[in-house]
Amino acid sequence: MVWHKRPDLIKADRLGDRLFDHQTVFSEFFAVDLFGGGHDVIDIPWSSAEERAFAPTGQFSPNSGASPALGRKFHEYMVERIASFIEWLRAYKGPIGDPSVVARMNSEVARRSTRAAR
Repeated sequence: MVWHKRPDLIKADRLGDRLFDHQTVFSEFFAVDLFGGGHDVIDIPWSSAEERAFAPTGQFSPNSGASPALGRKFHEYMVERIASFIEWLRAYKGPIGDPSVVARMNSEVARRSTRAAR
């Protein structure tokens, strides 16, 4: 995506096929292939210091096949996914994000806390 949006940031001479051992660092709960579908994953947050320890170059997967065209394809894919999510969220009528649900839960917690303090 960066090569499509900000080609000035790409150092093509540094592209390569380095690959760290994702299984060792993240276990089976990490997806290496963003386009490959696959299995359930669990987001594992990490800091920039931790990232430098397991991927000193910042490279997570082979990238010698990267190109502005692939960056554009990924960018368009992500824009479509985000737009679809926003459309879904605008039409969503469920409990997530509903202020009345949050207020009701906070009221229940306060009521239980008051009762337990007696």
